[in-house]
Amino acid sequence: MEFKISMGCLADPIEKQVKDQGFEISEEDAKILQRYYDSILLLYVNSILNETETKSAQKKLMPKIVKALRKPKSNKEETK
Repeated sequence: MEFKISMGCLADPIEKQVKDQGFEISEEDAKILQRYYDSILLLYVNSILNETETKSAQKKLMPKIVKALRKPKSNKEETK
């Protein structure tokens, strides 16, 4: 299964995007990762990071998001 996060000022929060794709993420991880992403956007919008630097920062954030993903438990696993 391919996993994708839309990044931009109008993108849904990371937690929603993760859940919409059938994965889970802890509330704590979602909060921290969202703060990282919001910080990247803040720096870009205020011309502290240029477009290339922003894309590089986003690229570095993706492995952290993927690492925080959890597959949801199936009904079979819950009954064990």
